[in-house]
Amino acid sequence: MLSENRTVFMLKTKKNLFLLLAFLPLLAGAQDLETLKTLHRNWRAGAAAGVNYLSMELKKDFSQASMDMNSLPDLSYSFFFYKRFKKHMEIGLELEKNMFNGYKNHSGNVPWLVYDPSFNTGGRTFLPRAIYYNTDIWSFFFNFNYSFLNIYSYKHNFLNLNSYLKVGLGFSAIRVEMGYKNQQDYFDSNMGFFPLYEKGQGGHKGIDSYGTFHAGAGINYFISDRFSISAEALFLFVSCDYLDGVHNMTATLLDNGSVQLDRVGVVGTVGELKLSVSYYFNLYKKTLRSSTIWNEKKEEFKNEFYFDKKHNRFK
Repeated sequence: MLSENRTVFMLKTKKNLFLLLAFLPLLAGAQDLETLKTLHRNWRAGAAAGVNYLSMELKKDFSQASMDMNSLPDLSYSFFFYKRFKKHMEIGLELEKNMFNGYKNHSGNVPWLVYDPSFNTGGRTFLPRAIYYNTDIWSFFFNFNYSFLNIYSYKHNFLNLNSYLKVGLGFSAIRVEMGYKNQQDYFDSNMGFFPLYEKGQGGHKGIDSYGTFHAGAGINYFISDRFSISAEALFLFVSCDYLDGVHNMTATLLDNGSVQLDRVGVVGTVGELKLSVSYYFNLYKKTLRSSTIWNEKKEEFKNEFYFDKKHNRFK
């Protein structure tokens, strides 16, 4: 009797396993189909603009923060494209441009300028006078955003206002120019050329690219289910030592009287404040022909994030 029960159990197990293996591709196909059905929904695109400030250069071992130049606030703007998943999460791409500028009226304590042979050979002598820098960088990011629940008011119920966190990894292409503020200083120092240093522009077309990371938070207000405006604060980190126009160097006096220059690895740290406008949309409003896997029908746009979070706060 026990043997018969065991035989029946094994037959049922084999049957169930066979059915599972038979229908597994169909289940997977159904899941893919469901993904394809919703892939066109919940997209947004927009632009942002604001100000930035190159605040410091942080050593890569986090042991010291410094800044050779005096920075001034400058402009920043970007364009972005996102796809929303699971209501709260977005993945997208962002192209951003940041511009930096600054000065130093007394430049005699910048080792690279004072000791580097590029500025101190062949009759040329660097003069510790007022200098300036202009830098711009293009950055390309792969971003991840997480949006929190809508802000709630007991007086006005659910608001069209919510907050979000943002992080992104990418790379930056950098162009820089640094030189004397007064043109007469070029002739006094026998440089015979100006600016003192440039990269990615003028006679030096080569552009370097560096790893970049940014992170921050923002507040988003929905004007309608199609449009929203946002204000965000970000920190931008660029693995480059000449965002301020000068290379970071340490100078060591050797026994023979010469000076040894050693390059210091730093990360440029930038603060950003930006306002943005977003437009929400689906990639198309009408499905494919009825002969395909979808039935032909009119598909009205619905911003699921806007409606679900506004009316279903705790989901």
